[in-house]
Amino acid sequence: MTANIRAAAVLTVALLISACATEATSQYYRPRGQDQNWEVSGELHKATRKVTIRINGAEALTGTLSWLSLEGDFRGTYRGHPVAASCHNVEKWLSSYVRCDVLIDNEKAASLVF
Repeated sequence: MTANIRAAAVLTVALLISACATEATSQYYRPRGQDQNWEVSGELHKATRKVTIRINGAEALTGTLSWLSLEGDFRGTYRGHPVAASCHNVEKWLSSYVRCDVLIDNEKAASLVF
């Protein structure tokens, strides 16, 4: 009986943690001199405020939004290309969301919404 309760508790915690992540719709960007588009995607873990930006499935940058403003500027690289994201909270009348503008080689590549 105790093993069943423990297993149920572990499963419940795992489901709660996975449910706290919001994934942005992927967008596509073709850098200068490249033949193929790059897929820009991202994920926001609301409980920890951790933002992860991926390019073609590879982690390009990660950072943590501020507690009060839900904002942050982050930098990383992908295949030697500089990647930057400027994230901020957008409040509407009855809702709010986080938007991250992603730049690759100082050129706007995507605007991800969480």
